[in-house]
Amino acid sequence: MSHRTFRVWLISALLCLCSTIEAEDQPPPLEPVLKALSSDSAAARSAASTALDDWCRAAGAHAADLLRARLETAGPGLKPRIEEQIAFLDQLADTRKFLSFFELLDLPAIHGKPYVLLNTGTCTLHGQGTERALWFHYAAGWLIEESATEVKTLNEVLGVNSFKRVYDLPKEWDEFASKHPPDMPLPGQVIETPIGDLVARWLTDESTFMLGEREQAVTRESIRAWFALCQDQERGAVALTERARQKFQQGVEWAAPNDRRSAEEVAVTGLAIMLRTTAIGDGHAGAPRPQCLDLWRRIARLPPTYLTPQVAETAAAYEAMIEEDAKWKEPTSEELSAMNVSDRVEYWLYKLRDLSISQSSQPGHCYVCGPWGWPQDRAANPAKELVRLGWEAVPQIIAHLDDPRPTRCLGFWRNFMPSSNYLLRYADCCQQIFEEITGYPVFEERSTHSYPWMDGKCPEMKRKAGEWWDSARTLTAEDRLWALLDTNPAGATVMLLKMDSEGTLPRLLDEAGKRRSVAILDELGSRLSQKHVGTLESFLSAESPRFVLSAARIQWSPWGVESGAREVARRLHALADIQDPEASDWAVESVDFLAVIPRDFAVESLCSLTAHPNKEVRIRAIEKAADVRDPRVAEALMTQTMCPEKVGYSRLFETRFCDLAAESLQSLLAFEPEMELSRTVEDNDAYIARLTEWWTANRDGLRRELEIDSRKR
Repeated sequence: MSHRTFRVWLISALLCLCSTIEAEDQPPPLEPVLKALSSDSAAARSAASTALDDWCRAAGAHAADLLRARLETAGPGLKPRIEEQIAFLDQLADTRKFLSFFELLDLPAIHGKPYVLLNTGTCTLHGQGTERALWFHYAAGWLIEESATEVKTLNEVLGVNSFKRVYDLPKEWDEFASKHPPDMPLPGQVIETPIGDLVARWLTDESTFMLGEREQAVTRESIRAWFALCQDQERGAVALTERARQKFQQGVEWAAPNDRRSAEEVAVTGLAIMLRTTAIGDGHAGAPRPQCLDLWRRIARLPPTYLTPQVAETAAAYEAMIEEDAKWKEPTSEELSAMNVSDRVEYWLYKLRDLSISQSSQPGHCYVCGPWGWPQDRAANPAKELVRLGWEAVPQIIAHLDDPRPTRCLGFWRNFMPSSNYLLRYADCCQQIFEEITGYPVFEERSTHSYPWMDGKCPEMKRKAGEWWDSARTLTAEDRLWALLDTNPAGATVMLLKMDSEGTLPRLLDEAGKRRSVAILDELGSRLSQKHVGTLESFLSAESPRFVLSAARIQWSPWGVESGAREVARRLHALADIQDPEASDWAVESVDFLAVIPRDFAVESLCSLTAHPNKEVRIRAIEKAADVRDPRVAEALMTQTMCPEKVGYSRLFETRFCDLAAESLQSLLAFEPEMELSRTVEDNDAYIARLTEWWTANRDGLRRELEIDSRKR
């Protein structure tokens, strides 16, 4: 093709492109913009760059082709700038592709909407005296709707929030009015953040997430990039998308070895996790089920992730529950009282869907049967009501041990890790209810954050419960519990004692001795009296060290009998090696037990154990010595400050027995400054030298103080 022919073809193609976009919003003329790019004025060139971005936006998908066509005739001064713009448009196209999954979510439109900070009108007082301060609670997001009485926003985790406008100033306002920042809104008011300032702030945000939470980091940058794109901040969107990719690369080293996901896939996964967290939070807070279903359906629109099966199952469960809600007719109190047991079980099973209990400790679980997490001023707890119905409810409870319908009960691994949040299912609640009624364990936790439905154990659990019930249903309640000693000795003991404490205690004590059962003996401990000391004495010859420790504890408190403690000390001193975790636990608990006994034999045993050949016993003895104010303990610790042997367990730094001893001695003697084990060996040696010098100079006085405290013990 000749040069002339090519020019003719190029002009024809350009005309075709122009005619294609003619039906759309046609961009303004390009030539004035290009001419201004060559201006001698820096201000004019800057304005022209902005105008070129506006022109590209108006030209839409054809902008790059039109610029490439113009590139053929561009002079040497203009050509690099056009090439730079084309390169940016290619980056922008890649950014749009990266963020395309947001289109699937059907989010409220924010184009042209301001980003605002709302003063919700609620506040709290902090501090006292001159430090007293009034803190308003603010909410930030894109202003979707606004009226004199309400504000609706889309927040940075894609949640839509509605706020009633509260204009009233707090009663303490006169005290704090002069301190209120002038750039912050008053109650009920909003202030806008210019979009350019907002994007600039995002691009300099260096806040981080926990190690391993790269999904959150990548997703946050992706959401912000999407927001920028929606607000015609294309360059900001490109830069934020690049930040998302950087966060992805930074997290690669924390990813599992078989994790082959791309940055886009990680962003989608993080978005699914984030939306799931919102859906769980709304469900726990009592949001209507149709609203919860909408959130789960939104997650289901995303490309597949590991959450997809769970999301589909949860959405289906909500659909079924909404249908059930539509058919439900609430009985009157008289009708409820007149129901037979089976109908009352069905009534409380229906109510289980709105049970909203939160986990109260971490690590831990959400316990639906209490005693934590259910305020007294609420309506009856359906789980407790089902437990109250007792054995007759068991068959219907078993039927729901594989029920995937969500309740409003919230569990989590840690509360600072919202991605671990979990709504308990009917199956999870019924497992706890079943075990509370029967005492028979049907689920074994695999972690501190395990639930049957989460672990995929519902079919196995339901089968196990059914088989047990088939064999136990013909027995009396008491016979069931005696049989239960084989599988749940602690639970069966508690339930038998509740049934008939005086009648069952002697037999249970006998069973504890025959079985060498620590679980039974521990549960009996507080119910035994001094007349049982002889029986406990006979237990001290048992082969099981944990059983002996249990008997020794009961002997010592409240009767102060020493024989068990002496036997524990003897076994500890005879211990050569620890072969399993159970023996390790016993050794640690035994040292702890001896450390609280104010007797010479116990103190001398603890001192001797600080030099025990078994490292686990030795470490624990040195640690517990810090709590025993006795001059003999101080001398034993001083001896250990001369031992440079490494303790042998993993830390980010090497720790020696002399370091541990110095740390305990510092605590025992209140020596300043405190010992810092994370310092270098040289630093620790220097600290130990200062501590030793101080002890030597003040030894007599320190020993007298410790002797006085020892007598008080």
